Amino acid sequence: MLKVQVLYDFDAQPGSGELSVQTGEYLTVTRQDVGDGWWEGLNSRGEHGLFPQAYVQVVSSTPPQVPPPPLPSGYSEPTLGWPSTVDDQYTTNGSGSGGGIASVVSAAGLVNNQQHTQQQHFDEFDDDWSDDSQSQKWKQGKRKAEKDEYKDGNFFFTVSCPSQHLDFAQTESRVENLARMARSMENAVRAFHAIAQEQAKRMMTTSKRECAKYSGAFHALGHAFELDQDEQSRPLAEALTFTADCYEAIGQLYESQPKRHLEPLMDDFFIYRGMLALVPDAVQIHKSANSKVREHQKLADEGKTSLADADLVRSRAEVIDYTILAETSHFRNECVIEFKKMMAQFLHSEIEFYQSVVDKLKEAYQRFV
Repeated sequence: MLKVQVLYDFDAQPGSGELSVQTGEYLTVTRQDVGDGWWEGLNSRGEHGLFPQAYVQVVSSTPPQVPPPPLPSGYSEPTLGWPSTVDDQYTTNGSGSGGGIASVVSAAGLVNNQQHTQQQHFDEFDDDWSDDSQSQKWKQGKRKAEKDEYKDGNFFFTVSCPSQHLDFAQTESRVENLARMARSMENAVRAFHAIAQEQAKRMMTTSKRECAKYSGAFHALGHAFELDQDEQSRPLAEALTFTADCYEAIGQLYESQPKRHLEPLMDDFFIYRGMLALVPDAVQIHKSANSKVREHQKLADEGKTSLADADLVRSRAEVIDYTILAETSHFRNECVIEFKKMMAQFLHSEIEFYQSVVDKLKEAYQRFV
């Protein structure tokens, strides 16, 4: 049977025969001829019902339910450590919609997967090398690819920061502003996403059905005048039939429109929801680092550690702060640009859609004047 993956959450209406689905869930399609953009299927729990066709995508097969094979026994993770008291893991690679503050968060799994891919790449061609010198070079390259000298906190050794110390109060204020903005924006994006999702469902189902009802009503009225078989009634019958066809076309516009403006918008919102959900982690990294600075400064004041050690901890914490502030600035700039573009595209599509509806109605109107 046909397998599909759910792209968007869908909440079923009680007693409607619909099936609630969650993003990422896999379904088995049992019927595709339900009509009005609906399919019928089963989920992994054996629950059965209807769901919107536009909310899923066809997959060739369900992904394997087993984890990837382990690394070869001879492979071991390089033992590296960030020589400060902050032991979180970071990456700052990112661009476009996936860039910004999302690139400051923990990514140990990403690094490990990358090393696993490199391991598979080299092992795959192990038997293709017969010459000893080439084999030796290959092994050296393999070891070098497996070893990431800047993994985890060691990444910050690659960051160049100004020598000027950051103002602690100002940095705290900027990070707190980021946290407040992220919380508010995440709530707003989630609400907007839910509204767009509901609107897409309504346009593909309720709005299309209403247009179909009008179309049927105009067709019935036109047929009644056709039965009159009078020359005076024929133009009116034709106009009514044409209007019925216009409403049928408008219903098709409603059904297809979400793919043009609501689904792209929901995709963008889904990406931002993921990024914004990671901001609290970045804020916590900042707080942990600065907590260690205050702790070592107190120890230095009590003579329990040297001022040099306290200054070293502070300088390394400031590298983290500079990085977070830089990523915050980048995220803010990208966010403003992208949201302006997203909203402009959304409104332009809305204008085009409703203009198409108006044009259809004007065509029908001209048949009666």
